[in-house]
Amino acid sequence: GDDPDEIRDKIQAKLDSLLADAMERLLDRNQDFDEDTSLVHDVEAQNHWYQTVQSELGETSGTAK
Repeated sequence: GDDPDEIRDKIQAKLDSLLADAMERLLDRNQDFDEDTSLVHDVEAQNHWYQTVQSELGETSGTAK
C-alpha cells in the first residue's frame, strides 16, 4: 500500500510475529537444555550442549570449524 500508517502497521505485525517465533524457539531450546542437564551429572549431555553452542557461536562470528 501507499499509506505510510498501513505500511508501518504491516511491518510491525511482521516483526512481532518474527519475535514471537524466535521467543518460542528459545524457550523450547532452553527446556531441552534443562531436561538434558538439570538435576543430573551427565557429562555426555553437557559436552553435547557445549559443543553445539561453541559451533553456533563460531557460525555467528564467522569462525566456524
